Amino acid sequence: NGAVFSFFADGDLRMPTAQATKLDEHKKGLEGAWFVGQAQVVDGKPYVSRDAFKEFLIGRGIKETSVDQHLKQSAKPGMIIRDLIDAQIIVKHEKGWVVKDRVLAEELIIKSVP
Repeated sequence: NGAVFSFFADGDLRMPTAQATKLDEHKKGLEGAWFVGQAQVVDGKPYVSRDAFKEFLIGRGIKETSVDQHLKQSAKPGMIIRDLIDAQIIVKHEKGWVVKDRVLAEELIIKSVP
């Protein structure tokens, strides 16, 4: 007598995909803003200037008055910069932010290589 194998239909073993979290959306925004800013790198880490982030958010249809709120570290939770800093994904650097999260930093740098 041997082992019994059972076969599953395609997809039976897949995990249900969770809805993208707000933080995931913010990471995508960070990536978009980074490319708007010509994918700058400082000390081996992706760097996004405040101007590039502002240009990106305005390009997404966010009003300029709201954009300034999104770019404040002191903004209420849910705003992009506040959430990314709280999650230790970015840190303030000069006139913008560098990606502190090693995994995300590596992913971005790989995407920027032609």
